[in-house]
Amino acid sequence: MKTKILSLLTLFPLVLLACSGVTTPAPTVEPPPAAIATASLITAEGKLAPNRATELYFVQPGIIAQVLVRPGDQVAEGRVIARLEGIETLQAELAAARLEQILAQQELDWLHEDANLAVAQALKSLADAQDILREKERVLNNMQSPAK
Repeated sequence: MKTKILSLLTLFPLVLLACSGVTTPAPTVEPPPAAIATASLITAEGKLAPNRATELYFVQPGIIAQVLVRPGDQVAEGRVIARLEGIETLQAELAAARLEQILAQQELDWLHEDANLAVAQALKSLADAQDILREKERVLNNMQSPAK
């Protein structure tokens, strides 16, 4: 109840003031003198922003040696737009890494070939040993069997 009375007492003077008929003058804006002198010239400030923007970065740090596009050019995905200094060094390192990979693959292939050769030799030795064993068993069986 007290809050209702307090609210009414607060609103009552505001209502009286609004209905009193005292008006405050509206602020007027005067154009700057330069705008009056050159009525046909319009000066405005603004900021242009691209419709779509993308953050670009290089995988390797370095200094940009060459920019291959101009501002405003449309760029397709995957297109080279700049080159870094020292690209030759990176290309040489890449070629060296590829060579190391090829050599490692060749060594692995040779190991597999050697392993296959070793398996074949072991199988041949086993077959020879089995032949010798069968021959010796046959000779022994002939010696132990009674003569007819």
